[in-house]
Amino acid sequence: MKKIFILMSISLLFCSLTISANAELIDRGGGLIYDTDLDITWLQDANYAKTSGYDEDGRMNWWNTMIWAQNFVYQGYIDWRLPTTLQPDLGCSFQEPVSFGYNCTGSEMGHLYYTELGNIAGFLSNSDLFINLRSYWYWSSTDYYPDSNYAMGFSFHDILSSTLNESGYQATPYKSANGLYAWAVRDGDSLPMADIDDDGDGYTENQGDCDDTDPTVSPNASEICDGVDNNCNNIIDDVSDYGNYTITQLSDNSDNDEGPYLNNIGDVVWSGHDGNDFEIYLYNGATVTQITNNFYDDRNPQINDSGNIVWDGYDGNDYEIFYYNGLTITQITNTVFDCKWPQINVNGEIVWHCFDGNDYEIFYYDGTVNQLTNNSIHELSPDINSFGWITWHKWDGNDYEIILYNGITELQITDNTWDDLASQLNDSGEVVWYGYEGGSNYYGPTDAEIFLYNGTDVVQVTNNSVHDFHPVINKDGLVAWNGSDGNDDEIFQYFAGIITQITSNSLGDSEVQLNDEESMVWYGNDGNDLEIFLATPVIPEDIDNDCDGYTENQGDCDDTDPEVNLGMTEIPYNGKDDDCNAITLDDDLDGDGYGITTDCNDNDPSIYPDAPEIKHDGIDQDCNGYDLTIDIIKAHYKKDKLRVEATSSLGETANLILQDFGPMKAKKWRASLVKWVIKVKNVGGDPGTATVCGIEGCDSVKITIK
Repeated sequence: MKKIFILMSISLLFCSLTISANAELIDRGGGLIYDTDLDITWLQDANYAKTSGYDEDGRMNWWNTMIWAQNFVYQGYIDWRLPTTLQPDLGCSFQEPVSFGYNCTGSEMGHLYYTELGNIAGFLSNSDLFINLRSYWYWSSTDYYPDSNYAMGFSFHDILSSTLNESGYQATPYKSANGLYAWAVRDGDSLPMADIDDDGDGYTENQGDCDDTDPTVSPNASEICDGVDNNCNNIIDDVSDYGNYTITQLSDNSDNDEGPYLNNIGDVVWSGHDGNDFEIYLYNGATVTQITNNFYDDRNPQINDSGNIVWDGYDGNDYEIFYYNGLTITQITNTVFDCKWPQINVNGEIVWHCFDGNDYEIFYYDGTVNQLTNNSIHELSPDINSFGWITWHKWDGNDYEIILYNGITELQITDNTWDDLASQLNDSGEVVWYGYEGGSNYYGPTDAEIFLYNGTDVVQVTNNSVHDFHPVINKDGLVAWNGSDGNDDEIFQYFAGIITQITSNSLGDSEVQLNDEESMVWYGNDGNDLEIFLATPVIPEDIDNDCDGYTENQGDCDDTDPEVNLGMTEIPYNGKDDDCNAITLDDDLDGDGYGITTDCNDNDPSIYPDAPEIKHDGIDQDCNGYDLTIDIIKAHYKKDKLRVEATSSLGETANLILQDFGPMKAKKWRASLVKWVIKVKNVGGDPGTATVCGIEGCDSVKITIK
């Protein structure tokens, strides 16, 4: 029978000290109560899930209360959440394995109960300012870290309706228990505000709608090429190759599905509730198959490229590791303690963490079970790559740090004063994790950020004021995680120093997994419950990057220039193939081998540099700037003397020379014409041909012997 609570000795003696109050609760009106000490706002109605009609009595399991809080909108605010629980909290009456019991004033509900309302351990006597406070347990958003099947909770039992002295007690309810209430809280001071979704697209201006008159414009819209900032990210037509995905909802039922993982082939596994308990499901790219069917929970599945699946499942006594080879299921471990979080690589090697009776240790399977670590401190959440390298987080006596083991030596990557958790690695030995940068411990006062170890240095990937969780990394160094966008959790990616937000909705997306082909899976709310989503990259050649109406696969030969596509008319001599048609030339239109920079007439193939010149036709065939008008009127050879005479329409400016003999001299003839003359003595024999040249070209004739 499943446990509902880990109460951890509630019957033990509790302290009844009154905690002094130094802060103030302020009624802001409109159902908002502001805590000036923690700088948070409580919903005045402590059972608004029932009041609003969301749930019949307001009692839900942990997942449904998280969904309710993530989607809750009140007074125009959309960033409501469940209260958080500080760990460790030295005020608590018990400290192992986590802080629990009475006087836990570090948690938000504990602070409200003891510090603000002045109640004492075991007796609720004051709930001023609040309405509909239920005499029972309330959920916290904080996981019970040693076992993710549990979460932290807080009791508000009053002395009239309960014979138990539970009031003011902090413990760890089972997440699947449907009996606990939800109480909404948000960060900061909150004043009542009116916020109307004018265009009916699901977003108000306070929710980031940059044009509340246009239903096609909102933070959840897809960017299209229309000169409008459709997705309200302050960039118009920001269409690019990178970060474009086709998103498919793989599951669609009335129960929660969670913990997905995918291999490089495209197979996806997850843990889904079948109405009784959680079972393992497999999607092979076409159909969904239920792998397990029993009466116990099966969680945290993983699948390698050979289709082998591992998971942790309850065997009636505790959680053990199970293996499926495509045909049969084998129970790998059989201990008296919980074994969880299995990871399998392409070679079939498996790692997990298991309680050994004293603490959590790392175990390894390669056909036989081996205990990799053996000490007196917790070591948790291992991951293994194709080469057998393993990473995990380890308690160093103060907080959790990241370890990388290469099969021979153990390297401690981090050494700081805050928790670093949930490390993952790729085949290059790069490691990612989330850590509470600047915080004191796992549930420290600061937010979680993403970190990357590149083999040499630790790089902080995110640096903001919201939580970023559960990073993964593929072979190319692409990192993905789920992080808050200020409203709810969305999927983000990091590559080459650039962070891209992949999803943008108001429902929440969590625990993304990434393969080497850049496909991703995660679980997200579809408006009713948690379902599995698959994102596959859009082929870059199918994206119209320059918004000209044509993609590369549609024939756009330059998808960075909107003036170049199949619909354009070729503009000669601009250095572009405007119409993406090799037949319509941009240069050398006459095909004579010479472009516009040298061809003086690119429409006539008989005209080009050094083309044969036709005399006296008024056309410059050889592109030297002149028509050829040189005429040799005499070329006589006699007694080793040579006389050549020539005319040109350029007259005295023709500057004629007799090739091989030198310049000719101009002489006036009949007072109106000019002829050029040269006399050469001692020629050395008949040259045969006389060639006269000038700036317009050359002319040649046969020499006459006298």
